[in-house]
Amino acid sequence: MPLDTIYLTRHGHRLNWTIDYQTGVYSSQFPTPTGNPADPTLTSHGVRQSHELAAHILSENIHPKPFRIYSSPFYRCIQTIQPTVEALKHSQASPSTSGSASASESKPVLLDPHAKYDIRVENGLGEWFGSTSFFEHPTPPTLSSLLAFPTFTPHLEKKTSATTSAPAAALYTSTRGETIAQLHDRAAATLALVIRDVDAEIARLEEESPPATSKAILICSHAAPLIAMGRVLTGDMPAESSEEDFRVFTAGLSTFRRRGSGRQEAGDGDGDGDGDGDGDGRQG
Repeated sequence: MPLDTIYLTRHGHRLNWTIDYQTGVYSSQFPTPTGNPADPTLTSHGVRQSHELAAHILSENIHPKPFRIYSSPFYRCIQTIQPTVEALKHSQASPSTSGSASASESKPVLLDPHAKYDIRVENGLGEWFGSTSFFEHPTPPTLSSLLAFPTFTPHLEKKTSATTSAPAAALYTSTRGETIAQLHDRAAATLALVIRDVDAEIARLEEESPPATSKAILICSHAAPLIAMGRVLTGDMPAESSEEDFRVFTAGLSTFRRRGSGRQEAGDGDGDGDGDGDGDGRQG
């Protein structure tokens, strides 16, 4: 059975940055973990949202549970998804508990036996920066720089160590930014590659150890890319790109079901995050 469910989430509420459009200089009021002014941390509210997201994903309301996790390389996305990763790993290690206050009240969290929760960092899921002809936008942090953070556990291919290289990203964005059309193309190409790879992985797993079971992945990204992904996954592209067709709240969760899976095909935004993004999702 191929991948049938995709969960999309946006990073939690973050600190801000500014840009001087005459010089192209980015500035941040507070230091950022990676040294990139456009790569801030979450606010305290965003941190709280990240834990609420983890609780929601582990609740009985979400099924199937993710069995792979993908993320933008930007720190705010890694920070948002980390509580979910840790909670899923804890449930995997202790399947008899689901994080309830007492063991008598707890119910087992049903996880796929083939689930692996090391984060798969993908540049193609990164932030959108508008097209420019006279300056360069900041680049996302490298995997080697992210490995400096002790709580970050990335997915590394076999024969790959944390100090050498990582799986090649599906796409790399231009430092000169993207038009809206290019953003949509990037979202479509990235999703196609991710789904293709996961489908192939599932086929191998189910051939080795049947039976086939429902499979889901979780993707953490940014406002504009998530809007584009919603359009790609539903095949519903509005005539005007500024149309507010998908609302991507901070730490909200949207569910998309693959056609022919025997399940509901698509769900738009069942998360509880605060909607602090601009209507066109151009900064996230």
